[in-house]
Formats: sequence, C-alpha cells, structure tokens
Amino acid sequence: MDFPESITVTVTEEHIRLGKACDSLECPIALAATPLFPGYEISVGVLDLGVMTPLGPDDVVGMQKDVATYGLTERAGHWVKRFDVGRGVEPTTFTLSRIATREPVTISILPSTKEEKE
Repeated sequence: MDFPESITVTVTEEHIRLGKACDSLECPIALAATPLFPGYEISVGVLDLGVMTPLGPDDVVGMQKDVATYGLTERAGHWVKRFDVGRGVEPTTFTLSRIATREPVTISILPSTKEEKE
C-alpha cells in the first residue's frame, strides 16, 4: 500500500460514542482513521497517529511494526487530551501530515571489564 503524504480524518458523534478514553487503539480518532487503511491497525497518542501491521494469532502486543506515522496537529492533540480526561468534545475533522518513521534500533550491551568478557 502506498501511504499518502497527508490524510483527512473526520471524527463523528458515533466515533466519539464508541471511542474509549486513554486507549490508543480505540480512541475516536483511531476509529475514524481505520477505514483509511484497510488491513492495518491504527494507534493514536497526543503527538501522532501510527499505522501498524496487524497482530497475527501468535503475536503479542508490541510486535506490530509502524509502517506510516502522521503527526497530530496541536488542535488534534488537545482534542485527544480533552477526550481522555472526560471533557466534552465535538465531531471534527483533522488533516494530518505524514512524518518520518523511525527505523528500529538494536542495542547490544558489551562487557565493560576483562572478567566480564571471559
């Protein structure tokens, strides 16, 4: 799938009603964005919206790979915070721009003394 440089997410009253506070996979914005990316999972925080590979039957949470990331505007981030703390939010539309996805980093711990090397 080619991921667009920007997306328009329209959050409806139904998304707000079905959305779950403090749940990155089931917040109203994630629910609204899901149809834009069939076959992928959507995760939303206060800074970005991640498009991830779905979990397989033998996978555990955290094994997904981000394939595209869209930055939330300041207005969208505030909207998420208001929803998460139970303040009233209204249906709205956000336009989000794609941002660079970080590559996974592998960290290896090397022994620091001669004894630890043996």
